[in-house]
Amino acid sequence: MIESQRCTDRELADVLPDAIIVLDERGKILWWNITADNFFALTENKYEDITELLKQRAFRAYLINKGEKPVEIMLGDANKTVISVAIVSYGKEQQLFIARDITHISRLEIMREDFVANVSHELRTPLTVIHGYLEMLTEKYSEQTGPFKRIFSQMYQQSVRMEKLVKDLLLLSRLEITEPHKDDLPFVVMAPLLQAISDDAAALSGKSEHGFHLNIDDKLNLLGNEDELQSAFSNLIFNAVKYTPAGGDIYVDWHADENGACLQVHDTGIGIAEEHIPRLTERFYRVDKARSRVSGGTGLGLAIVKHVLKRHEGNLTISSELGSGSTFACCFPLERISKSC
Repeated sequence: MIESQRCTDRELADVLPDAIIVLDERGKILWWNITADNFFALTENKYEDITELLKQRAFRAYLINKGEKPVEIMLGDANKTVISVAIVSYGKEQQLFIARDITHISRLEIMREDFVANVSHELRTPLTVIHGYLEMLTEKYSEQTGPFKRIFSQMYQQSVRMEKLVKDLLLLSRLEITEPHKDDLPFVVMAPLLQAISDDAAALSGKSEHGFHLNIDDKLNLLGNEDELQSAFSNLIFNAVKYTPAGGDIYVDWHADENGACLQVHDTGIGIAEEHIPRLTERFYRVDKARSRVSGGTGLGLAIVKHVLKRHEGNLTISSELGSGSTFACCFPLERISKSC
């Protein structure tokens, strides 16, 4: 009866459009369906372990971190096939490896990214011209322009907002399209970088007089791109200023533990309702649209943070409660950090 049921399972697996591979608790390949054979050209005894089948860094990181979400991997074939991979527990001391072909979705995403990048690039030049003329009209007074000064001022403010939006779109497009090069990156000295960002945040705070509390391990450095990290960390710390009432406190903590290094930005601000947290890193998603526009936000800051962290093998966690502030934590693996003398 058990053997009959097992055959039925295999027959059902063979009609599925997804690749199915059954593994034991150690990752040894036990059997697979027809789609898996088509994906990976599996033959008897060719691959004993799943790590021999997929050697991509992203998949190894997924196994080490026991990821809850599927990971996307590009196969090394002529068609540049992209698959979404997940491993779940199955039966007694077994695991189920599931791979789905998402090449068409990936290509559509690339087309969207290219479109946004091209449009943003084409908008930059005319916006610069418009912005320059409006700046001149708002600064210089004459009998002809005087009655329209308020109108020119509003137009100038909107041109500044549009320029910032285009700048963020171009940055986000570059982060999405270009591949990170870990091997030739230097270690970023984090202490002065975080101190400079905090100083800029204090200047942004101005008359609000926020309290800034820094706890920075000045010997802990991070392998990465300094400009990208500066952009990500600035977004988090500046957001803490924007969404914390006057006189509130902002805590910046940079430390290491047995799992790697973490930057935590905690504020005593207005907080975020739980239902909004999963969507915060979506581009243009705003919890309070009116407040975001008043504060000069583009709705792209946390999307930029997410992509910078992805390029640095890091992850973002967010915890918040309405009225009690928020904590944003950026965590990086051990192989990304170093301790200076």
